[in-house]
Amino acid sequence: MPRGDEIDTVVLACTHFPLLETELAKAFGSGVAFVHGAQGIARRIASLTEGQPFRREHDDLVLFTGDNGSIEAYREGLSAYGLPRIEIF
Repeated sequence: MPRGDEIDTVVLACTHFPLLETELAKAFGSGVAFVHGAQGIARRIASLTEGQPFRREHDDLVLFTGDNGSIEAYREGLSAYGLPRIEIF
């Protein structure tokens, strides 16, 4: 990336991006700071949905957009979080 060596801060602007921070830190190097936006995003979503009725009509679902042969390795962990249903798109 042109001028990529000048990057000093990366904003993790989604709730799941902190899960990638270790890998991103390796890629960017030690001189880059990370700003976590997940808590702010979660608070904003909570405020937007406050008071809205939610009704679960189906079991929760984990949807993969491809299968490289490793999806089964995730089944037990996902099930422990209440996500036993896995589909491949």
